[in-house]
Amino acid sequence: MSKFDIPRFRYLLQDSDGDVWFCLELPYMKDDEWVGGRQFVLAYCGEENPNWRDTLIDLDVDDYDFEDGILRRIEK
Repeated sequence: MSKFDIPRFRYLLQDSDGDVWFCLELPYMKDDEWVGGRQFVLAYCGEENPNWRDTLIDLDVDDYDFEDGILRRIEK
């Protein structure tokens, strides 16, 4: 029996428009947007977050809170 190779997303982030994304590899900011990260997958459409630059979360290291459409990193 064959199995699918299902990616495990490691990073979670929110962009300036409020969209929340999962990605496989560490993204970086370029021209006020997240790039890199290989295979971004939309998780949720949130609210505009003025602190979106601070929302990059390594799910192996930290936890997160998502309330009222705003993503926040919570240190473990």
